[in-house]
Amino acid sequence: MKTRRKKSGVVLLVVLWVLVIFSSLVLALSYEARGNISRTITHVNFIQGRRLAEAGVARALAEILFRKREKESAEDAWRLDGTFYEGDMETGRYRVSIRDEAGKVDINFAPEVLLRNLIRYGLGRDEIADEVVDSILDWRDRDELHRLEGAESDYYRSLPNPYDAKNGPFSTVEELSMVRGIDDALLFGKGEMTGLLKLVTVHAKTGRVNIASAPEEVLRA
Repeated sequence: MKTRRKKSGVVLLVVLWVLVIFSSLVLALSYEARGNISRTITHVNFIQGRRLAEAGVARALAEILFRKREKESAEDAWRLDGTFYEGDMETGRYRVSIRDEAGKVDINFAPEVLLRNLIRYGLGRDEIADEVVDSILDWRDRDELHRLEGAESDYYRSLPNPYDAKNGPFSTVEELSMVRGIDDALLFGKGEMTGLLKLVTVHAKTGRVNIASAPEEVLRA
């Protein structure tokens, strides 16, 4: 009798262990399945988002060609001042804008007075205009002679993380972050104040500005 009870207890214990192992396997497979589903959904969303972005770019290019063909006279031609336009597709909606680089101030070619007016009147930062503009001009010129409120390599070498002045044209507008007097608020904007990054370029290759596509801050300069 005792032997039979002992065997029954062993069988029950084995069954319990089998149930535990089986439950663990089911749980692991469930987690794996949920992970695969999540990854699949993420991948699908990525593909759909990419397709929407590509559709927006293609539409913008088509509008530029249309504008050029119609000689900018068509009333329904897209504006080049950053105005946003939207479009629908089966998988979602895209939002795109076109900004004419010729409507921005080229920091490699712009004359001193234009740069100074952009900071002083365009952005309303008269208190830092002289320091910022002198430093921009010192950064892009080819000598180590600093202007009254500018900066050359001797200043930049004194910083905690020293470097030399470029003494050459800006390669990107983001390079402005290395210039004396230009902080994040001025570069990226803060609150209602527009940042320099939206107003300047290195691609216009001219000191002139196309006022037809220039933003308000540039027009004030």
